Amino acid sequence: MSEKLEEMSKEDLIKQIKSLKKQKKFGIVFEDNLEDVQKECQDKLPVLEEVKEWAVNNSENKKDPTNLIIEGDNYHALSVLNYTHANSIDLIYIDPPYNTGA
Repeated sequence: MSEKLEEMSKEDLIKQIKSLKKQKKFGIVFEDNLEDVQKECQDKLPVLEEVKEWAVNNSENKKDPTNLIIEGDNYHALSVLNYTHANSIDLIYIDPPYNTGA
């Protein structure tokens, strides 16, 4: 595509858009349908259970953990954190599943 978009005719722009829509999409693509886990979270909010042996403390006060490790479904964990820790999270590291069978 050597000419500028502003200089293209309406028909050429439409052809260009149709061509782009046919290309394979990379990056984050949001699906039109809700996944089962999303439907489940609309009715039931997941609950976090503390495992004291997993507490990560970096402070002098050993009573309060300074970090959390959450093991579970990413959507469930993020759904809970959206309610319990809104505007107070510095970093989220998600370890993606590798052996999904797909």
